[in-house]
Amino acid sequence: MTRPQIQIKQINGEKIPFTSSINFRFILIFTLLVAVTTFLSGLILIYQGERSLEDAVLSRNLTACENVHNKVESFIQQAKNSVELITLMPGVKDLNLFDIDKMMCEAIAEHEMIELISVLNEQGIEIASCKPADINRDMSGQDIFLKPKNKSYVSEVYFSEARMPEVTIASPILDYDNYGKKVGVLVMAVKLHSLWPALDNIKIGKKGETIVTDRYGKIIYHTDIGKAGSLFKGKAVELALEGKRGSARYGSLLCAYIPLRGIINGAVIVQQPAGEALWGVTKMRNQSLLFLGISIIAAVALGLFFSKGMLASVNKLLIGTKIVGEGDLDYKIDIMTEDEIGALAKSFNKMTVELKKQHGRAITDELTHLYTHSYFLETLKAEVYRSKRYRTPLSLMMLDIDHFKSFNDDYGHQTGDEILVKISEMLKASLRESDIAARYGGEELVVLAAETDKEGIYTFAERVRKKIAEDVEVEYTGKKLKVTVSIGVATLTEDDIKNDTFTNDFLKQADLAMYQAKEKGRNCVVQSP
Repeated sequence: MTRPQIQIKQINGEKIPFTSSINFRFILIFTLLVAVTTFLSGLILIYQGERSLEDAVLSRNLTACENVHNKVESFIQQAKNSVELITLMPGVKDLNLFDIDKMMCEAIAEHEMIELISVLNEQGIEIASCKPADINRDMSGQDIFLKPKNKSYVSEVYFSEARMPEVTIASPILDYDNYGKKVGVLVMAVKLHSLWPALDNIKIGKKGETIVTDRYGKIIYHTDIGKAGSLFKGKAVELALEGKRGSARYGSLLCAYIPLRGIINGAVIVQQPAGEALWGVTKMRNQSLLFLGISIIAAVALGLFFSKGMLASVNKLLIGTKIVGEGDLDYKIDIMTEDEIGALAKSFNKMTVELKKQHGRAITDELTHLYTHSYFLETLKAEVYRSKRYRTPLSLMMLDIDHFKSFNDDYGHQTGDEILVKISEMLKASLRESDIAARYGGEELVVLAAETDKEGIYTFAERVRKKIAEDVEVEYTGKKLKVTVSIGVATLTEDDIKNDTFTNDFLKQADLAMYQAKEKGRNCVVQSP
């Protein structure tokens, strides 16, 4: 006759047999172990396990804070770069009102983030604007005219009537043929709530919250979007606004905070209820205390025999949580038991896998699966430094799809996205292991090729251009559609190294070469001199 198996626990939807549970072990161990010794040692181990797991959760939340910080900075930098690039356009540099009006219409149509564009002349008079009523306003006494001299100015965050966060970016229009004289200012109002969908992807549990504030503590972003524009209070935001970063438990919340320092100032906070984050350890602690309390009589020999395996598993948990808390997300806790500790170890290992995925998503563009703009800029800085130090060549290729806006208008954004994906896949297949490919902007892709000279990068770019023109195609209503690309390439030469060329200068070389390729008729490669 088969004896029925008693089921008493359920973790992550899996039944745990009574004979495999920690409850059963505690009954055996602590009825045979000296009460005081067992009670104290069990408390210490459980407390250490809870503290170690709490440290790992706080470290994870701090990583999430950094991801949010990078996305905010990348968004503002992208908007700033867009404004600066527009000021270099021939029609804008010449203050040609026809070209400026055309540029404003195209920019607003292409970029959801843009709220308003206007142009001031040399005297601070508004000569062009998306709002015709604002034309001829005297803005000569305003910061947007006075502060952008040789570089762009980004205003503090302000809130619209609908409590939506915005910033204003003003970039000087310089006449480089006249000793860089300032001939005007391009002003753009940027909607920060265009960034919200990207921040919504950074989630911490079911009840976790992500908050971004300005320098005064007003909410720029909150997981509950209805709180935007209101004042956020708490110890974490106070510390972050003071320029401090860290993580700690405040009351029932596990909080991580870092200051937002850079183009705009403020604070980033990620917080999660401790009850949600530490549910496994809390459950184990409560159960353990219950059975430790009722274990009054014990016999030392047999108690030590039964406790040996359990203590080894707890020590593995302690070591694992400390290692992961120090940043090694590839570490796995090797506990294969079918009890609560084994379930906790599996849950912990799943958490580290999710953290690693979040890091990967933070540096990978969702559509093209190339690297993101911000990750590319970080890598570019490091490679420029390495090239200068070791005197090795470094090349950069910037690629832009010809007439992409018209392509989207004629065939739809879904078809445009398909083109982007196919070009990206072709580009990745053509790269060496050491090359870095990223999505720089909407339809702009970049490739960073280490230890590649002028001839090498030009040959590679020409091969890419031909392959795209010949092989990349999509079907639309029975028609096969093809596209071409304009490519600019630049190489960090020995002269550049001697002249201490900066990363932005190197980028501008490739960018200008790409625009020259467009001016030459597109579907060609231009190499920066």
